[in-house]
Amino acid sequence: MKPQKTTLALIIGTRDFFPAEPVREGRSQVIQLLNELGVDAIYLDEQTTRFGPVETFDQVKKCAALFHSSRKLKR
Repeated sequence: MKPQKTTLALIIGTRDFFPAEPVREGRSQVIQLLNELGVDAIYLDEQTTRFGPVETFDQVKKCAALFHSSRKLKR
């Protein structure tokens, strides 16, 4: 029996007073590591929010909608 591939819901969070570059770099490193480990991840793209992290309540709602729609596709 082939093992099921793991899929994670990934939320990278930030606040407007944090510098953008460490968040951008950390996000990139986490995504790269998950890819190397063969783990699928569902996360906001860089066009949905400013370079991908979740910062506001509206962005949280976008993230929740993405996770919800991805869950429907997996069933």
